[in-house]
This record gives sequence, structure tokens and C-alpha cells, in this order.
Amino acid sequence: MGERGQCKSCNAHVLWVETESGKRMPLNFEPERRFVIEAGDGMKAKQRNTYTSHFATCPHAGRWRKEG
Repeated sequence: MGERGQCKSCNAHVLWVETESGKRMPLNFEPERRFVIEAGDGMKAKQRNTYTSHFATCPHAGRWRKEG
């Protein structure tokens, strides 16, 4: 899945993954069970494990934000 690590700001366990653009992004270590919509022969909601970007939950995320 990804490389295990630890957030340098809040010490939370994270998974480091690479985005489609080649950038590294930390995800919260524990997945969350959420409903996702699958299109096909009609739309169906199914439960799946999803991972949340650690930037969304880290109390110190602003320290790592790049000006752009």
C-alpha cells in the first residue's frame, strides 16, 4: 500500500503514498469505512475502506503548506 511513517508535527502514524503527479502525500494510517458511489448498470452505494489525507486532520498542517 504505502510506506509507514510518522508525522513530524503531531507524531501520528501515517502512510506515505505517491500521487499521480509524483508527489508524496501522507494519509491517516487507519482507513475509514465510507459509502462510495459506483456507476455502472445503475448507481449503487457500497461501503469501502478509504484513507483520509493527513493534511485534513493534522492540527499542525499549516506548517507544511507551500505558498503557491
